[in-house]
Amino acid sequence: MEIKLTRDALSRAVTQVWHIADRRSTMRILSCVLFRSSKDGSRIKLASSNIRNTVQYDLNAEVDGDVGFAIPAKTINDVVRILPESDVTITVTDDDKVRITSGSYNARVPILPEEEFPSLPVVGQEEKKDRYHLSSARLKRLIERTNFSISDDETRPYLNGALFESTSDFVKMVTTDGHRMTVHGEPLGDGESAGELKLLLPQLGVQELKRFLDLGEDITVMSVEGSNVHFLKELEKGAESIVLTVRLTESEFPPYESVIPRSNDKSVTCNRLALFDAIRRVSVMTSERHRAVHLSLVGKDMNIRADNPELGEAEESLGVAYEGENLVIGFNASYLVNVLSAMDAEQVELRLGGGLDGAIFKAPDSEDFLGIVMPIRI
Repeated sequence: MEIKLTRDALSRAVTQVWHIADRRSTMRILSCVLFRSSKDGSRIKLASSNIRNTVQYDLNAEVDGDVGFAIPAKTINDVVRILPESDVTITVTDDDKVRITSGSYNARVPILPEEEFPSLPVVGQEEKKDRYHLSSARLKRLIERTNFSISDDETRPYLNGALFESTSDFVKMVTTDGHRMTVHGEPLGDGESAGELKLLLPQLGVQELKRFLDLGEDITVMSVEGSNVHFLKELEKGAESIVLTVRLTESEFPPYESVIPRSNDKSVTCNRLALFDAIRRVSVMTSERHRAVHLSLVGKDMNIRADNPELGEAEESLGVAYEGENLVIGFNASYLVNVLSAMDAEQVELRLGGGLDGAIFKAPDSEDFLGIVMPIRI
């Protein structure tokens, strides 16, 4: 049994697959990459899985015989990275090993039987009407503008992920860790399609999806089957394809709409980057634990201050558009830096209530992005 393919094709496939393998698992097979030939012998599939995420990569190859084996992920990645610029032949030998040759290079690597590998998710059984075409750039923006407020607490799976919602013409992503919440949505463009979906993607799935979206052309095909969501991309002008399957979180995401403050009647508008830079400079004097900065609004001025008995104190002022009563409110500086860096508008509007009410960060005259940050007691 033998596989012949180009070094570049093998390298592309291994690069996208090997990192998914769970090299810390007590199940040795999960630390491997599966190689499996197609029935007609014209293609080869590489796959890896950590149970929660699975990646399958299909590519053209010359295959002699019915090939199937699992090889340690780190080993195959290390070998492929140093192969010379020659075609590669992978031969299954009788002693539970494969021989990898390229030019004058020859390596022998132990393998495991393919039967030990977990069953791969079957993709493509859904009706065509249940396949959605979404811009990869748009999906990536949803992730980049919301993933910083995902909770790292895996004991609360309903917060340890991102809520993806869609209608026929709009997509949205929402995340929260209980101290802050981020909502970002965008209308679909030409060539895109979606349906009524409400999916809770786990944090590790979101991370893999972000990586996946950088590949190939802009359109990603998305489908949902049971507890799995599949993302498909055609690569190398259709000669290769990759599917990322993410197991959905079954917990219920909090009713985020009820958390968005509706009665914040104080509006502050200023240059976003000026506020971002001022907070970063002042936060040098905050403690690592609380990271507290105080925002004082008096007339047209916002004073940003931090003090720490051990480090010292710092403050900076900037001009703002504000006509409300004087107000002092405290925030975690890291939360403010995160939400301001996720935005791209030149101006930022802060919608404030009282000193203990959540603050809304948004672009003026737009509701597409909402960053809600809870204050801290001064």
